Amino acid sequence: MKIILPKPCHEKWEAMTPQEKGKFCAVCSKTVRDFTKDSDDEILDYFSGSSSQNVCGNFYESQLNRSMQYSIINSLFSKFAIGFILTAGGIVSVNAQEKDSVKTSALA
Repeated sequence: MKIILPKPCHEKWEAMTPQEKGKFCAVCSKTVRDFTKDSDDEILDYFSGSSSQNVCGNFYESQLNRSMQYSIINSLFSKFAIGFILTAGGIVSVNAQEKDSVKTSALA
């Protein structure tokens, strides 16, 4: 996936009103989402969702016009698998100490 901005917005990011996930642009009456702190995986997750239609965003130049791919380590499946392994490993019980049969000898 590549993020390409054919017609970038010319409004000043600094002039917009801060909001939880970005800033509000009074000119177009939209929230402009700040992607500058997001990883490639977070950006890909956002745009693969259904809410990604007609999005205004603030990006670093280095985040644009390049191929982005999910990293295997950060993928949702990997997180689930690692969590499952850690959880399952904590459930298994092991008898760490077992009593050996004691041999006794009688003196006659």
